[in-house]
Amino acid sequence: MRVILLIVLLFLFPVINLYPQTAQEYYNQGIQNFYNDDIDLAIKNFSNAIEVNKDFAEAYLMRGRCKIENDNFEEAIKDIDKAISINPNDGTFYFYKASAFNQMKDLDQALFFYSKAINVKKDYPDAYNDRGVVYKNKELYELALDDMDSAINLNSKNAKYFLNRGIVHSLLKEYQKGIEDFTSSLKIDTTLKEAYFGRGMAYYMTTKADEACADFKAAFDLGFEKAGELMRDLCKQNDN
Repeated sequence: MRVILLIVLLFLFPVINLYPQTAQEYYNQGIQNFYNDDIDLAIKNFSNAIEVNKDFAEAYLMRGRCKIENDNFEEAIKDIDKAISINPNDGTFYFYKASAFNQMKDLDQALFFYSKAINVKKDYPDAYNDRGVVYKNKELYELALDDMDSAINLNSKNAKYFLNRGIVHSLLKEYQKGIEDFTSSLKIDTTLKEAYFGRGMAYYMTTKADEACADFKAAFDLGFEKAGELMRDLCKQNDN
C-alpha cells in the first residue's frame, strides 16, 4: 500500500530539482552551443541564464549575437541595448550593436556605434577594422586607411586586417601597396582566397599577367568562383 501511495505522489508532485543550474552554468552551456553553431539551443540557455539573473549583461549580449546570426537584427539590438543599460562601460556591447546595424546596411548608425566602442575601449583592433570597412563602403577611403592602420598597429597577426587594407589601396589605384598588403595577409593565412584574388587583380592592373594568373588559379582552387571566370577570359588571352 505504501508503494502504491508513493507512486501516486510522484505523479502528482514532480520531483523538485534540489540543485538547480546557476545563471553562469546556463551561460556556459549557451557559449558552447553558440560556438558549435547550435544557435537555437544557445538562445534557450542564454534566456535561462537571464531568467535566473535579470542583470546578466553578458547573457543579453550573447543572446543578441545569436539573433544577429539568425538575421533577427531588431530583436538583437534590443538585447544588446539591455546589456548596455546594465553596463555602459563595455566596448564590446557597442561593437556588436554596430555589427547589427552594419548588417542591416545602416552605415551611419554602424559608424556611430563602432566609434562608441573605440571611445570606450581604445585598444580595440576589430572595431577599427570594421569601422574602416564601413568607411570603405561609403567610399571614404582615406578614413578607411587610417582605421585599418590602427587595427594593424594593434594586432599585426590578423590576416583580414591586411586584406581589407589591400582592398582599399587597390581601390585608390595604389596597386603596389595593395600587393604588399595581400602578400602580408597570405603570410599569415595561406588559405585566404580573397587575398589571392585581390593580389591577382593588383598584379593584372600592373601588367604582371603571369603572377596574376597564378593568383587567380590559387583563389579558384580555394573556391573563389569569380577567379575561374577571369582565368578563362584574361589568362586565356594572355596565353595567346
